[in-house]
Amino acid sequence: MLTPADPSGSDDRTSIADLEIYGLPLYIINLLEARLGILYVDQLEGKSAEELLAMDGFHDRRLKTLRDAVRRYLDGTPVKTVGECIGEGF
Repeated sequence: MLTPADPSGSDDRTSIADLEIYGLPLYIINLLEARLGILYVDQLEGKSAEELLAMDGFHDRRLKTLRDAVRRYLDGTPVKTVGECIGEGF
């Protein structure tokens, strides 16, 4: 199961958009949501590289970016703060 190395103890599912703090760009988040209906990180389980690469607008570099973000998520090592993702004005 795709759970972070140091879970907070919450039973809430992690949204795919939450991967932005782990380096997943919004355009990849939007592709996953709009084209595959993936809203939660655990929905990535069972998706093959071939299935993702068959999606229009997805290619090897984006697959690597997704894998890197999931790896950082699992390791619990964000690369951005929430403020950097949503903007400091919010």
